[in-house]
Amino acid sequence: MTGQQLNARISAIAGVEADYVGNWRVLLQLLERLGLDVRDTAMSGKPGWGATVSAGELCVRAFGPTLTHATGEALLKMVKIMDDSKRLLESGGLHFKGEDVSFSVALMWLSEGLIVSRREWHTSRYLTLIRGTTALKIAGNELYGMPSSLFDSNPSKPGTAMPRIIQHDRELQTAVDWSPLTNDLLARDWCRKG
Repeated sequence: MTGQQLNARISAIAGVEADYVGNWRVLLQLLERLGLDVRDTAMSGKPGWGATVSAGELCVRAFGPTLTHATGEALLKMVKIMDDSKRLLESGGLHFKGEDVSFSVALMWLSEGLIVSRREWHTSRYLTLIRGTTALKIAGNELYGMPSSLFDSNPSKPGTAMPRIIQHDRELQTAVDWSPLTNDLLARDWCRKG
């Protein structure tokens, strides 16, 4: 794709015409506005430059003759993936089953405010996530190496409280910080509750 074609496609995404392929600062401002980060850039052998654009843990790498061209190509790939995923979710074509999933899916559910459990556990035992708080103004996608979406900004409360996963047991009437065992992390019987 030529620089002109790439610039036209990025302008369509941005809704504003600018020299995205020719001006690194303008491209970075657009990425920030879209909630994306540039994770890595490097000179590469064949096309010249490589760039990695990320949205949280999802990373996309692309190559081009210049740094801005490579970053622009990665941006287009990321937007396509995000648009395709959104369409699939809305149409019901992309979903996770409500049971028999890995802990990574259960962790995603927890971060979205859902309640999770394992089939192996008795029915009164389940996990929830308590969001963290910070007096800092949250900027960017990460805070303390975790997604910033797991934190609420509260300038009136000094310090930072980290997010916590809480294990509840209705039968024993307890709620304690959860420390996973290896079999919990590797299990594939996680499910949503409630």
